[in-house]
Amino acid sequence: MFEKIENFKFRGKTKDNNWVYGSLINNNEPTTIMCLDEKSSKIRQLQVDETTIGMFTQQYDRNGVEIYELDIVRVIGNFDNDRIGYVAFLPQECGFVIVFPNSDQRLGDRNIYEYRLEVIGNMVDNNELLWDQEYTTFREKYTTL
Repeated sequence: MFEKIENFKFRGKTKDNNWVYGSLINNNEPTTIMCLDEKSSKIRQLQVDETTIGMFTQQYDRNGVEIYELDIVRVIGNFDNDRIGYVAFLPQECGFVIVFPNSDQRLGDRNIYEYRLEVIGNMVDNNELLWDQEYTTFREKYTTL
């Protein structure tokens, strides 16, 4: 059964290398995110690099951190060892999955609570956490980063 998405939220990185969070506006060039400027309490529209955009998955890790598309996560206690993967939206799954070197696993409550999922970085700032020898052979399948 499909769950209602309550909070469509995106993040992206500006030219100044800062993360911004808010509503994605992609109706013309350049792609922007509309967000609240906390200092001035005004709504701002900031241009972001399209390759850094990720959608909020509506899930939180075991520490209460929001999980976004392109986040790198550690799944603690899954199988015999901890595993590291990244979050991607797969149309064929109609949802978010955690991509591992030889498989993917649906993102959901079981990952977060039973296996203790933890965000440890993201593919924009920390992709070196992923690209070891196992990932090298299949990374082009899921991402262009």
